[in-house]
Amino acid sequence: MIDNPYILEAQDAGFRIAFNRGSRLGATSSKGNLLRPDIQIGVPDGRYDILDWITEGSAGKKFKYGDPADAPWLINVTLPWESMMASIHDRWSEHQPLDIRALLLRSDECRSPFGVTDEGLCDFRGIRIDASFHKMTIRRVDFSSAVLGDGQFVGACDDCKFVEFVCDGNLGREFVNSVFHKARLNNSVFYGKFINCDFSDANLTGVRGRHIRFERCTFENTNLRKASF
Repeated sequence: MIDNPYILEAQDAGFRIAFNRGSRLGATSSKGNLLRPDIQIGVPDGRYDILDWITEGSAGKKFKYGDPADAPWLINVTLPWESMMASIHDRWSEHQPLDIRALLLRSDECRSPFGVTDEGLCDFRGIRIDASFHKMTIRRVDFSSAVLGDGQFVGACDDCKFVEFVCDGNLGREFVNSVFHKARLNNSVFYGKFINCDFSDANLTGVRGRHIRFERCTFENTNLRKASF
């Protein structure tokens, strides 16, 4: 999109355009993290117009991006959840090939090309994982709607999100304070420790367990049919 002729013409006319970058108005989330609107257009008088794509369930959040005095045009494009997730998957195509293991090895620094989410988690939503996370330690990463392909998730995770995560392989070692809401984990193999994790509305059909321990985990409306721990 950055090479679109209309974008180039606008830039030549003095408009400053930023895609998925930190808020130029300094808008932050409730946790103090800098927000990242989808598109920010700096107009010649110093103000910004903001366009953002969000799902129907998050429509009320659009006003967090700025005061109307500084952002006179706050345009919200509301998309169905399925369309939003498709765009989250498709965005990785321009960053291939990608060594996700190398990007995650420095757990003290977010190295995602998309920065952090509004919740302050490193943004790896929608990525396909074909690498093995053997003996890795991963902290504060959002893997929502990611797909575990040919890889294995056999590391330690702390404070991570796996909302609608898709996996039918190995998942284990240690997961702490992590959310698997609506994750599709059917036929996966679990092992290790899961501490203070949320599996509500997740599909654990046919999941097998090996040397597994759950502590203070939530299984509200979880499908455990044919699961064997």
